[in-house]
Amino acid sequence: MKNIIFHDEVKNLEELVNRISSLDNPPQLNDVKIGVICFIFDKDGKVILNRRGAGARDDVGKLQALGGSINDNDPDFRESMKRELKEEAGVDDIEIGEFVGAIIDSKYDKNAMKVIDWIILAYIGHAGNQEIRNMEPERCIGIEHLNIDEVDYNDLGETAASFLDYIKSKGIR
Repeated sequence: MKNIIFHDEVKNLEELVNRISSLDNPPQLNDVKIGVICFIFDKDGKVILNRRGAGARDDVGKLQALGGSINDNDPDFRESMKRELKEEAGVDDIEIGEFVGAIIDSKYDKNAMKVIDWIILAYIGHAGNQEIRNMEPERCIGIEHLNIDEVDYNDLGETAASFLDYIKSKGIR
């Protein structure tokens, strides 16, 4: 599992750089991308995850939270999350709640053909009665609603497993 490096929310790139720089042992990062993900809970309290498809950059076949990379024109990380949820799930008014934390996840990106140092920022979301749809079938095999206590950690990408383990241990929903 990956270590969550901090739990206090950062709102934008400047705050993120300052926060990482202030760590006791700041990591050496090379090709950096920032991603935002959301562990969305449906009206029945089940977590909604997507199964990565052949067009995904990494973790093909694994379950992950919905989200993606930030864009230069996103005003802050929460707005990045809202944009990503609209693009990936076809919804534009998910309640984005608590900030969970940040993980650094260095992975080989098959599209870039190199290792990318991802800084992943995770949030909790609530779908209410909204239907989460698969808007990116080339990158996502499907959307799954799972009881958090019954998720098979072997079926998760390592980052998703780390965050879900923390969410479960803290009783966050």
